[in-house]
Amino acid sequence: MARRLGKFIINRELIEEYPKHVQRIMGMCVIYRAEYLMHREAIEYLAISDHFDPLTPGYEAPVYTWTVDGVDIVLDREAG
Repeated sequence: MARRLGKFIINRELIEEYPKHVQRIMGMCVIYRAEYLMHREAIEYLAISDHFDPLTPGYEAPVYTWTVDGVDIVLDREAG
């Protein structure tokens, strides 16, 4: 089975204003690493998720963006 590894950032404001949404996001992932980025007031995560694309061995994990759209949470892969 291909690994579905990805990176994403959640800022402090989202955590404070939408904690239930953040809990839902975390329930869709297994976190491997979390690093606080002081200059961005955000946490960068490295995780696996069934929602991420399969990753070819030897390639860097792509960056994803979780967007809160009302009650929905939308996942987009950043270009690059």
